[in-house]
Amino acid sequence: MVEGTEAARLGITQWTAEAGELDARVAEIAGRISGLSRQALAASKDCIAAWSDPRADGFAREIEKPAQIMPTREARERVERFFARKAS
Repeated sequence: MVEGTEAARLGITQWTAEAGELDARVAEIAGRISGLSRQALAASKDCIAAWSDPRADGFAREIEKPAQIMPTREARERVERFFARKAS
């Protein structure tokens, strides 16, 4: 196990929090994740799993998964909202 400060120094952290702020930080991150597309999260996990599977073609999967998701109504609506926020 690596202490938090050492992990940050090594560059292997994604998020950090002080001990007294941990619960609030976990709730914040969980809230952000819960607002993401379930399809996109599943596709991301599948692509990550393919990376460690020598039988999988991870590059093909990274092309295939977005091609499956983007035609959905949810994806189109999320993209439209994203560009609407950027335009304002």
